[in-house]
Parts: sequence; C-alpha cells; structure tokens
Amino acid sequence: MTTLYKTLLCTLLLSALAPLTHAADLDLGDCDILTGGKAAATYKSWLQTNGREADGGDREAIRNRAAAASNLLACHEEKLTGDSGWSVIDTTASGKNAGDTQSTLPPGIANIEKHAAAFKSLKDAVRYSHQAGAFDPGYKSISAQTVARYASALPALLEQGYEDAAGAYEFDCVLKRSFGKRVTAISCTIDRTTRAQLLPLVAPARRQALDAQGRAWAEKVPTKG
Repeated sequence: MTTLYKTLLCTLLLSALAPLTHAADLDLGDCDILTGGKAAATYKSWLQTNGREADGGDREAIRNRAAAASNLLACHEEKLTGDSGWSVIDTTASGKNAGDTQSTLPPGIANIEKHAAAFKSLKDAVRYSHQAGAFDPGYKSISAQTVARYASALPALLEQGYEDAAGAYEFDCVLKRSFGKRVTAISCTIDRTTRAQLLPLVAPARRQALDAQGRAWAEKVPTKG
C-alpha cells in the first residue's frame, strides 16, 4: 500500500520532527504571520521573548526559533518560485519494499544572494537549525539539507553542513537510533541523499575528520531532547 503526501517544503523539512510548531496562539507554519502580514506586533513580541529564552539555553525555545526560521525561508521560496516550493514523498507502507521513500526537493531560489530578505532567512535557517541540531537529530538533518540545497550561496558552511549530514546519517542509517516520532527509514533516506550531495563539495582530507565528529555526536546525543 502506498501513501502519497503533497506538502509545502517547510512541512517536508520538518516531517522528521513533531508536527509543525505552534507558539502560544501563533502558527509558525503560517506565512502571513512569519512575514508580518498579520499579528505583526504579537509575533515580534514572541520573537524577542523566545530569542532571549533560546539564548539562555531553553531547548524548546531553540527548536521554536529554528522552526520559525526554516519556515520563513520556505515562505520566501514559495513566493519567489511558485510551485517549485512543493514536494512529494512516496512511502511504501507494507510489503517487501516497506519503508522505501522517494522525495523531490526543489532547487531553491536561484541567485538567492540577490534577494536580501530571502538570503537573510537562509542564513538564519541554517544557523538556528544547526544550533538545535546539537541535541535534536531532526534539526541536524534540516541544517544539512538546507546547506546542500544552497551550497553555492554558502561556501563557508559546506564543512558544517557535511558534518551535520554525517551525524544525521550515522544516527539514522548506521546506528538506527530512535528520536521522538521520527520515522527512521524516511529520515535515513533523506540523510543519505544529503550526505551524497555534500560529499564532493568537501575536500577529501577533511571528510575523515568530519565523519568522525558526526559519528561521535550520533553515539552520544540523547534519544530524548
């Protein structure tokens, strides 16, 4: 039996996590909120409060900040690329191919550096998802995916992205550890693809050390965040 999901890119990126994050009465998956089209004052206040809590080390706040940043990037992508912001996951739920997954990700915003707001959202999405990825495998995978999709715009972050991809790959594909409600088979497929995309972009002399760092993280990160 095959189930077909068609979903906004932000939902796909966050599919390895819990359902789309809500903060108080704010839906962090609503582009009208994230771009200031509605509830602007409430959202600005929440950003400031959540930011202080995240800077203080609160993990829920760190996740919320990463979710908002990743979703804002997806909102810019949807606005600038139209239908290319949509993706398909085809998951075989039973039979000998159970767990097989195919996903199609759009290439992202071409020349994103020329779009100031979108480029800032890209850098924020990577920064904050990488931070949350220190203790959450789902966000570690998101950080790596985002760098892979925008590799040409983020040359200084290729090694960071590769290390995140290596850690997520080791966690999901090699050690096959569980975390929250994430589906390991789906996560592994995404991680494997992301690591393969970043592999040729990092010098061979550096990959061994980055793989080792990724493995060390995958072995030690708690399975509850």
